[in-house]
Amino acid sequence: MSSKTLLDKISNLLNGKNGEKIQEKLKVLVSENSPVLKSVWVTVKLGTFKNGQRLLGAMQALGFVFGSWAEKLLSSPNFPVSSTEIEVDLVELHVGKDLGFENGSTWSKILEKIVELGYELCPAEVGSVLRMKHDKQIKNEFRWVAMQPILDGDYFHVFCVLHDGDDRWLGTSDVIGSDFSLYSDDVVV
Repeated sequence: MSSKTLLDKISNLLNGKNGEKIQEKLKVLVSENSPVLKSVWVTVKLGTFKNGQRLLGAMQALGFVFGSWAEKLLSSPNFPVSSTEIEVDLVELHVGKDLGFENGSTWSKILEKIVELGYELCPAEVGSVLRMKHDKQIKNEFRWVAMQPILDGDYFHVFCVLHDGDDRWLGTSDVIGSDFSLYSDDVVV
């Protein structure tokens, strides 16, 4: 399709029956505060560790703390890691301001909105790699990894990179087996 044909189609859409609705949606998409136009917060490199056990060992060597579930997930021979080195750009999305959930929301609705906005969910490996990269994390800061939960027994876990005031952690939460929700000021990457 030529660029002229494409421009003609766009013009017809904008001037057609639903043109006003389309124009309003476009204004939101290209506004300064649009989550679609968020700049990259940090880039992480995946695939530099052969398996989850090596990721766990690297975090231990660097002095990071991790919850028992995080340790169990990373110790599993089935923990997914990239077989090739790839860089992944991460953006920060606030549950309220960027995703539109002013009263917070459930994990599944948050993931749906992230995908609806055109973002990809993170591979599980991002949690541990981000923990090591984000070594200057400020106190009482939490960053939830926007990922599909990992099933372990009866629990569905996602990673959280956090600083609890004393230590820098890689934690997990069960997002399905409980009524797990994030607050409007929580941040997902």
